Amino acid sequence: MSGPRGDGGPAFPVLDQGFVPGSGGMSLRDYFAGQALVGILASTPLLRGLADGRDSQGVPAFSMRRASVLAFDLADTMLAERIRDRAAEAAAAK
Repeated sequence: MSGPRGDGGPAFPVLDQGFVPGSGGMSLRDYFAGQALVGILASTPLLRGLADGRDSQGVPAFSMRRASVLAFDLADTMLAERIRDRAAEAAAAK
């Protein structure tokens, strides 16, 4: 299932309550990005790699924008892989 923006559709659809696509809620892309961001923020070496220069003490200055861009890049990659997996499963089922 895919939303209007190719965002994977809703992350937590409530089908038994008449869920209508586009009626609100978190997309699967947003959910994947949020989960990726947790991992990014938990990884000190990765945070150093997302540095935009150094602070006054010479420590790499972390960029939340770069972390956010990486999180959504990872989410887009996960969605693309999900589509490939489903296509491969459908082909194998024939």
